[in-house]
Amino acid sequence: MRKKFGIFLMTLGILLFASYFAGRLIPIYYSDNDISKNISPEQMQANNNKKFESDFNAINSISTKTTLSNFTSISGKDVIGQIIIPDFDLSLPIHRGVTDEHLLSGAATMKEDQKMGERNYTLTGHYMKRNGSLFSKVYDLKKGTKVYITDKRNIYEYEIVDRKVTDSYAFYMLDDDRTEIYDDQPIISLMTCDMPNDPDNRVFQIGKLVKVFKYDQKYFKQN
Repeated sequence: MRKKFGIFLMTLGILLFASYFAGRLIPIYYSDNDISKNISPEQMQANNNKKFESDFNAINSISTKTTLSNFTSISGKDVIGQIIIPDFDLSLPIHRGVTDEHLLSGAATMKEDQKMGERNYTLTGHYMKRNGSLFSKVYDLKKGTKVYITDKRNIYEYEIVDRKVTDSYAFYMLDDDRTEIYDDQPIISLMTCDMPNDPDNRVFQIGKLVKVFKYDQKYFKQN
């Protein structure tokens, strides 16, 4: 009886150990394997015309339970673009709407009618405290860092000009009229959690639009 109980405890321990690491390895895998690379511009456009669904509760700190219960739903069905930050070796899909599965593999749009290169384009992503995957590198962006987003038709180049730390209820940071603060130029607002200091706070990295040019896959390979 004791032997069987011991085997049971050992098996349980192995499963818990495996679940713990699986919950951390899955985001790392998707950070290293950007699923947007295999999605055509036509499919991205079609995805952007789908019904907008969003749950801001998904922005809360990532957990093993959340990862394991949602990773099987990860797909390219809601991918509408790609974000690339060459200086920080970041390349992730942009999903339409904030959901758990979207945030497990990349960035997510926070407003239904936002358009690349216009007004205040807002994206959010998870900060992974231990392994630096997903949107963790966004936390460390410096002024002057170039950020690129694309729908594979055009590339939109932004330059980071500001950094703000707010509480989790600072929805005003998503407002389009915030462009007035930045010379009435279109901006991008990248949001992640302030995990090193206060997980209830949010960090926004704001970039101003520099230029727009035609999509060329070779451009990202060179950077």
